[in-house]
Amino acid sequence: ADAIVKDYDAHQNDQTHRDVIKKLDEASASMQALADGSKQVADGNRKLANSMPELRKGITDAHDGATKLNAGAAQLEDGLDTSVAGVGKLKAGSSRLATGAKELSDGASALASGASKIDAGAAALEEGARDLDNGAKDLEAGAKKLDDGTGDLATALRDGADKVPHLTDAKKDNVSQVIGDPVRIQKIQQTQAGSYGAGLAPFFLSLALWVGVFMLVQALRPIARRALASNARSWRIALGGWIPFWLISMAQATILLLVVHFVLGLHPANLPLTWAFRLLATMAFSAIIQGTVELFGTPGKFIILILLVLQLTAAGGTLPWQLTPQPLHIVHDVLPMSHVVEGLRRLIYGSDIGSVATNAWMLVGYTALGLVLSILAAHKHKTWTLKVLDPEIAI
Repeated sequence: ADAIVKDYDAHQNDQTHRDVIKKLDEASASMQALADGSKQVADGNRKLANSMPELRKGITDAHDGATKLNAGAAQLEDGLDTSVAGVGKLKAGSSRLATGAKELSDGASALASGASKIDAGAAALEEGARDLDNGAKDLEAGAKKLDDGTGDLATALRDGADKVPHLTDAKKDNVSQVIGDPVRIQKIQQTQAGSYGAGLAPFFLSLALWVGVFMLVQALRPIARRALASNARSWRIALGGWIPFWLISMAQATILLLVVHFVLGLHPANLPLTWAFRLLATMAFSAIIQGTVELFGTPGKFIILILLVLQLTAAGGTLPWQLTPQPLHIVHDVLPMSHVVEGLRRLIYGSDIGSVATNAWMLVGYTALGLVLSILAAHKHKTWTLKVLDPEIAI
């Protein structure tokens, strides 16, 4: 065992020795390589030190070249600016040259046109000279005729002066008056109203009658229900319903006329005829209003108001009805208030009362028309319906 151990140790020592020798050889080789590298580095440093002057000179030369290059670039830039300026001047010169050429061309055209005008003017001047010569000849002939005419005029004036009549002062005044005022106007006044209120009195008296009767239909029944339920004829029922309206209207008209006459001082030229005409007007107004309201009912009241508005403008109470529009002329002739205003105006102011009879007959006709409406209404309402017996709203 000891021998084996010794052999093993000897073997291990020998192997270790060989490894150490090998590593020493490798280290020696490395040292040799390091020495060679150091030598090469030293040689490189020496060469670098030797090339430094040349490198410094190259850098200096490069700096000088860059300086020269910069100066050349500046010169090149100045040259380019000079070239650009020269090109601009060349362009401006070309423009002026083109403008001058155009002006030269226009001048040549104008010169040619002027020459043509001079030529035409010379021809016109020549023609004018000929016309002037002819005109001078005509003037000479006209002057001769004027001389002859002047002599004839002088002779005629002498002959006419001998024929002019010699007027006296009275005839001269008469002639001057006729010439100054050839048309003489003569004003003939038939009648006149004493004041502005008196001038409007016929209109407002008529308006008061219409409104008074209209107020009656608001307070009284146009026809009594009891009369409609009777066996009386329609005309008797209509007449019985109208007479109370007429009597009350007559009282209104009489009272109003007395107040106007004794209180307000309006004195009609013919008081009895004025009162009678107003009674006739109340007869017509009451018949028209009572018949219309009885026939149409509540819409009839609106019809009466519409008629009132139309008569306010067409009756001719505030201004001549001839000045109103043409459609209102028909309203003036048809509705009753116009005839009442015209009749009262003649009776109050005392003018020609011949046409009052025409107005009176017109009022009689309106009365008849109102009674016809009332008779139709009575005949209509004598037929009882469920609506009449049991109205929806009882007042």
